[in-house]
Amino acid sequence: MKNPKQVEFIFLFVFCAVLLVGCTNSPPSNEASFPSSSERTDASSSEQGDAGLVAETDQMLTESSPQERDDAMPMMTIQVGNTRYAVSLNDNATTQALTQKLPMTLKMDELNGNEKFHYLSETLPTDSQRVGRIKSGDVMLYGSDCLVIFYKDFSTSYSYTPIGRIEDPTGLAQALGRGSVEVTFSNR
Repeated sequence: MKNPKQVEFIFLFVFCAVLLVGCTNSPPSNEASFPSSSERTDASSSEQGDAGLVAETDQMLTESSPQERDDAMPMMTIQVGNTRYAVSLNDNATTQALTQKLPMTLKMDELNGNEKFHYLSETLPTDSQRVGRIKSGDVMLYGSDCLVIFYKDFSTSYSYTPIGRIEDPTGLAQALGRGSVEVTFSNR
């Protein structure tokens, strides 16, 4: 019989190997990306009863129509090629830190057929939350340095810090296209 230390080491080795294999494969296309080990742990431990929080968060992410929007709400513009999109911004430290860096043009990469992302050179303050549902036009921060624009709706168990929402995402998927794309973010 093997000693307990050897069994523990073998178990730890197999567990890490499974995690590494899982991290090298693309997540399913209906899932968001980039889960860190702490988020995987957080997701599994908090799935037991946060249905109300997820519904409330989802409701907060749903933007009112432009006519109902408070004109004092801060705005940002995202430009892809010749197409410009107005973004209603959330009032939080992340958004404030991001808008202080504008204007900026970023090469955003494709992931999962539903989002474009770019790792920023500096971290931003975070207040991540399990959003439950992603909507086309959501602009969020994953972790503390990954800016994400979503162009399809889907459910997710991952955590993000909401930055804002494109008011009218019509044509967003076509404008962003396949593969990498250059996106300009500016204050409005």
